[in-house]
Amino acid sequence: MSTTLLDARMISTAQALPAMSGAALTGVDASDLVFISKNVISSATSALVVNFDQTAYSNWMIWIRDLHCVSTTYIGMRWSNDNGTTFTNQNYGYYHGGGRNGATFSRGASPDGYAYLGANSWNNSGSKFNATINLTTKAGDHMDEVCYWYSGAYNTTAGSAYQSHVNGSYHVVAPNYNTAFEITAGGGGTNLDEGTVTLYGLKES
Repeated sequence: MSTTLLDARMISTAQALPAMSGAALTGVDASDLVFISKNVISSATSALVVNFDQTAYSNWMIWIRDLHCVSTTYIGMRWSNDNGTTFTNQNYGYYHGGGRNGATFSRGASPDGYAYLGANSWNNSGSKFNATINLTTKAGDHMDEVCYWYSGAYNTTAGSAYQSHVNGSYHVVAPNYNTAFEITAGGGGTNLDEGTVTLYGLKES
């Protein structure tokens, strides 16, 4: 078997290597995302409600960054049919994840008042919840239901299984509950005091 050595002098540096696109990792090119809104939580509040025109796009992305709870509790999400006044409790789905020392956890909703995005988010000053949510507002038989799937990461009390990574999927089995969504911690109370929630529409052509 012969071996061919590469002479460094034969390598041309006249042409730059092509840039790596994030689309190879996410399946979505950044140019396909249309910024809709950015909501920043900077003081204690019971919930964040985000309204949007569900007819503008069929598919969306939500970025949750550095969400912090006042007390240790779950991060929840639910949907409205009247821009944030009335919410459905028809949240079917599941989440599962992995924590410290190889621990795993899972939970199903059949249904719940809230979809659980994070099971037990710690209120330590350094503990933050982060997630990326992909969703459609055109699911179901009537093409007007919400279906979404997500992945996230967060940390909680040392030794707890609820730490590191979580992912899940939910279907809002109620027509027309797609005009607004709410992000909350523990289902109410002034329990969110920090974080950013950014909404994007996804172009289809």
